[in-house]
Amino acid sequence: MSVERRRQVQAQLSRPQSSSAGQRSFWASRPLATSVLRNKPVAVVGASAGAFGAIWAQAELRKLLAATGARVIDAEVAVGHAANHFDGKGQLADDSPREQLAEVIQAIAAQARPLAAAA
Repeated sequence: MSVERRRQVQAQLSRPQSSSAGQRSFWASRPLATSVLRNKPVAVVGASAGAFGAIWAQAELRKLLAATGARVIDAEVAVGHAANHFDGKGQLADDSPREQLAEVIQAIAAQARPLAAAA
């Protein structure tokens, strides 16, 4: 993949308001054979205002990422009723989601290490 194409993908993925996560993932997956997501470990985490929004969104995003060739790790974090779990500074106030997030980070790092060693 060219440096210019990689920059375009990174710019597109970093714009949360530009399009839905599904559209960004679809765009980043093209062309499929050389997608920046292909064989890369990815984690799905989220928070929602209601009880189940993050869970439902994550289920769909997991399917989409798997279809693009990404290696979706099994660990995930879904924080429902997010306003109850964050303090006034936007920091996680509860230990449970923080611990879950640490597990997800450890899992994705474990899958990324062999890729980094092979590069």
